[in-house]
Formats: sequence, structure tokens, C-alpha cells
Amino acid sequence: MARKRTLAVLMALSSAVAVGCSSEDVKRTGYETLQNIREQRCQEGVAADCRERQSYQAYRQQIEGTQRWR
Repeated sequence: MARKRTLAVLMALSSAVAVGCSSEDVKRTGYETLQNIREQRCQEGVAADCRERQSYQAYRQQIEGTQRWR
């Protein structure tokens, strides 16, 4: 099951790059895909970490804030 998801993510990212999406679009798509998978696992009761979904913009701001302090 996890292999199918991983393959689907890789195919989606490859397709996005082939179509000419920017690297930021690819990053956003990858992030959203992983969020969808995490949310699905929570609904199935498989995952223990079921935090509220964080937007990509909030995630980027958090990452950029963390990198400033390094």
C-alpha cells in the first residue's frame, strides 16, 4: 500500500516537472500530497500523530524562521 502511494507521489512530481511547473510548485504539490496521506492515515486510525493540517505557506514561514536562527 505504501509503495503505491510513493509511486503515485513520484509520478505526480515527475509529471509536474515535465509540464514545466516551477520548483516552488513541485515543492507545494509534494507537501500537499504528504499532508493528504497523513490525514488519510489518521482517518484510518493508522497514525498516532494527528495534528491539525498546516498550510504550505505556514510551513514555509516556519522553515524560514528556523533557518534564520542557524
